[in-house]
Amino acid sequence: MKKEIKQTAREVLGQFLTGIYNEKKLSMASMKLLTGLQGFQIKDVLSGSTNYTVDNLLSVIQALDLYIFFSEKEGEHLNFDHMQEKMKKDDPKIR
Repeated sequence: MKKEIKQTAREVLGQFLTGIYNEKKLSMASMKLLTGLQGFQIKDVLSGSTNYTVDNLLSVIQALDLYIFFSEKEGEHLNFDHMQEKMKKDDPKIR
């Protein structure tokens, strides 16, 4: 996978997680308590600007009370509308 594609994917994921973080009106102090991470580690995940560990990502996802789903992309790379359609259809390929 090209470096630029991974960077874009991290940024898209970060934007989504930041939206949830803002909707829940969480503070950085509460995120630190919920995740056990340092502020810069949380910001790395929320911004998507740098590479971070899977453990840090999972900690943020857990703190935001989210699930993770996997599905085949069927050529629709980073297409959020396509992902939403698949979720609405109860696609059996979602794991």
